[in-house]
Amino acid sequence: MVRDGLAYLTDGSGSVISHEAGLYDWDGYTYYFREDGTVAADKVVSIAGSDYRFDEQGRWMSPLRAAVEATETAKKTDQIVLAVDHELTFWEKAEDGSWRLRMDVCCGYGGNGLVEADSRIMGTRTTPIGSFPLTLAFGLGPDPGTGMTYRQITENSYWSSEDNDTYNTWVESDTPVSGEHLIDYYQYKYAVNIGFNLDPPDHGRGCAIFLHCKSTGTWNTAGCVSLTEEDMLELLLYLRDGAYMIIVKDIESISVY
Repeated sequence: MVRDGLAYLTDGSGSVISHEAGLYDWDGYTYYFREDGTVAADKVVSIAGSDYRFDEQGRWMSPLRAAVEATETAKKTDQIVLAVDHELTFWEKAEDGSWRLRMDVCCGYGGNGLVEADSRIMGTRTTPIGSFPLTLAFGLGPDPGTGMTYRQITENSYWSSEDNDTYNTWVESDTPVSGEHLIDYYQYKYAVNIGFNLDPPDHGRGCAIFLHCKSTGTWNTAGCVSLTEEDMLELLLYLRDGAYMIIVKDIESISVY
C-alpha cells in the first residue's frame, strides 16, 4: 500500500503491518522496514554487505526460492527437500502456490562427491545428482509422527543388493540377504529412502541411497545424504507422502530438474 507517497506493508484485511527496522519475512517474501515504519519499494538496499533489490511492492525473493519455483519438480509435488552441496533446505508449497522455506541446515554426502545419476557406479561412494521421489520413511526408532509412510526396522530387515527382482528394495527375510542388514546401522535410527535407480533398477548403478542421521565424527557417507538426528527428526515431522528431493552441486543447476 502507498500512502502519502510512502510504501507500507498491509495484511489481507488492509491493516498496516508494523515491524522494527530491518528485514522481515512474511507471506513467502522478504521486506525491509525503515526506521520510520515504511518499507523499501523499487529500491536496492545494501544490508550487511549484501544487496537486496525490492520490487515495486517491496518484495524480495531469494535466488534459491526462485530456482525452486521454476523447477519441473515443483509441478509434481508440494514438498521439496533440496540439497545444494552441503546446504539442505526444505520447501513447502502454500495455498497460494508460492513456496515457503521451512528448514535450512547443513548436510553431508558421499565421501567421493556428487555425480550425475545416470553415470553413477555402484560402490564408488558418490551421491547421485538429480530429482527423486522420497518413497518411504523408516528407522530403528519408533515413528516420530511423520506424514510419510513409516516402517520399523526389525532383525529381519534388509535392503537388497541381490541381482534379482528384489534389487534396491526392502526385504524381510529369516535368512541373510545380500545388501544392508538395516538393524546394523545406527545411522538409520531415522531415515528416508531417496528414490534413486528405480523403474527399472540398474544393478551397476547402486542401491540403498538414503537420507539418514549422520555418522559419529564425519559428514561423509557411502553415497547417502546425512543430517544430524535433530534435523532429521524435524524434517520427518514436516514430510508427507509424495515429497521429492533434488540434489545438485550449485544453485544454477536446480533449474534442470
